[in-house]
Amino acid sequence: MGSRAPDDDAEETSVDLPGSGEVVESNPSGEVSVGERQDHLGSEEIGVEENTPRSGDDAPPQDKRDHRQWIHDRVKGGSRVGDDHPPLRCCTVPPCVSCCPGILEQNCLCESIGRLGVVRPNDRFARKWLMRIGFVTQFAGMLLTAVSCFAISTNYEILSSLGFTRGIIMATNFTSPIEISIGLRAVAINNPNPGRVGAVVVSFDEFCTLTPKSAYHKENMQFDGKKLSDYLNPENCGECAAVSGSMVVSLFLSVITYLPTLFTDILRMYPNYDANCQKAFGFIFAFFSLGMAINTWFKYRNNCVNSFYDGLVPQDAQGLVLAKAYADEAVSWYDFDWTEGPGLICLLVATYLKIIDIVCHFLLPTPSITRDHREQAEYEKLAQKEETTEPAQAEQV
Repeated sequence: MGSRAPDDDAEETSVDLPGSGEVVESNPSGEVSVGERQDHLGSEEIGVEENTPRSGDDAPPQDKRDHRQWIHDRVKGGSRVGDDHPPLRCCTVPPCVSCCPGILEQNCLCESIGRLGVVRPNDRFARKWLMRIGFVTQFAGMLLTAVSCFAISTNYEILSSLGFTRGIIMATNFTSPIEISIGLRAVAINNPNPGRVGAVVVSFDEFCTLTPKSAYHKENMQFDGKKLSDYLNPENCGECAAVSGSMVVSLFLSVITYLPTLFTDILRMYPNYDANCQKAFGFIFAFFSLGMAINTWFKYRNNCVNSFYDGLVPQDAQGLVLAKAYADEAVSWYDFDWTEGPGLICLLVATYLKIIDIVCHFLLPTPSITRDHREQAEYEKLAQKEETTEPAQAEQV
């Protein structure tokens, strides 16, 4: 019995790739030739529903560990679908995700966060604008937070201009108001009245050493004879110094954590590089930065600013503050009026801007390929096809 030669006129079949809008040819051996339009996987035109039933040989294995090439390509910055990509290498998925995809990407938490949203995940126009809004607000917030960092300075000009809190003190025994600007490490005081020091900066660490009876000289100028007891309760003299270090660290961390959120906003503009972990990271870093800013503000207000006097304060002939029960014996009165300084205003505005970025991330879900195992399997086939055809083309050349 002779062997049968292959039939050159064997019937070819057509395969319709879901959501791609194209028909590709398949020969009897089962090999599929992919057409020019391959960007149906993971792009804005994918159109494959996550719950679309499959049957027969077309149903891929459901083990997500078998289909992770799409993750590796996103990490390398070389997605096999679409022509657009993030402009910077630092705006791609972190390499650690490729090493531990089951922990950092393909888990219930990340996939649940990625699914959240009200905008269609494949709506390129909405994606671009939402992430642009998030990027602009985050960039503005980073600049404003950086400006607020000048409150760390101990320079009088800087501190008086960008302090966190400003105070105007009117005293019955003074002709001119006293100006105070509180920063994160020192306080700038300007007392222009005759016989007073004028403009001077006092570090938080010096508060408790400046008692009413001590002598204090700075640049050959004697400080106010009653020292800081005119402005804050001596019992609370160490409050500002106690929280100064943590406030400075929180403010610096708040600025640093802006960078990963900015990179995430850029990455999520490109659907073929977006991932569940990036949306989750965007939430986490934004909330962390928000928490650092709020922590700085609360510590500053509760532990430092509140240690200064507020409102009308009576004093006796020796310059000691009197209790309200002995207010009738007062010789002079100090009227304290506190307002937010430019540094604190910048920090508060930056804090509100973080909320806008969080909302933008919430509204935009990740592409369906990040959760749909069928699309991941199709991407895997596409990758295998390209890997087998490239060597053959090279040999022909």
